[in-house]
Amino acid sequence: MEGNYIGLFVQDMDVVMTHGARSHVEFNFLCNLSVCEYYDNILVRFNVQPSIRRSSIHIYLDRSMSHQELLEIFDQQLRDWPVLDVQELDRRHLIEAALNAAAYLLSSMPPRHNVLVFPLIIDIVSHRAVAMEEPDFGMVPTRDSSIESLNITTAKEEQSCPICLEDFDLGCQVVSMPCSHVFHEECIKMWLRYSHYCPLCRFEMPTNNC
Repeated sequence: MEGNYIGLFVQDMDVVMTHGARSHVEFNFLCNLSVCEYYDNILVRFNVQPSIRRSSIHIYLDRSMSHQELLEIFDQQLRDWPVLDVQELDRRHLIEAALNAAAYLLSSMPPRHNVLVFPLIIDIVSHRAVAMEEPDFGMVPTRDSSIESLNITTAKEEQSCPICLEDFDLGCQVVSMPCSHVFHEECIKMWLRYSHYCPLCRFEMPTNNC
């Protein structure tokens, strides 16, 4: 059960395209850490830590740079971030995702706009086993009817379940939360029986008290 799930999300609603004296792309990174603790393979505690790192990277569009140069600029900025520092493949994957998102947005930028600013949120979910004599669950479960009414959809791309960290089989059935994050059905239903928050974004599900 121990391990880390790392994902990067572009906040589409906050992307800014505007004018400027010098054409550039500004990447604003925010790194969040959540810790899931398990006792005897049962989730007993979910803690969201304060944001652990912020960083901005400016890429000036009037300077021709190769894809490799861009990778190195990002890699240098993110190398000393907590958790990412020892996971080369995950860090490179995040960088590629950020550059691909920028390329897509640049291609759709309106005429006469030459500045692109958009936030990129890195979510790290750390799974840890804990030893406890008397497990203190202390969490509010999701209402049963809300769990059973979750939407079942089909996995459409290569991604992993944030709870068990196993990859989805392409085309397999997954469960979608109202916040649009998807999980294995068994994983998310077990999670919600102990917690009424989405494991990734803290979207709040109904409880028996509301």
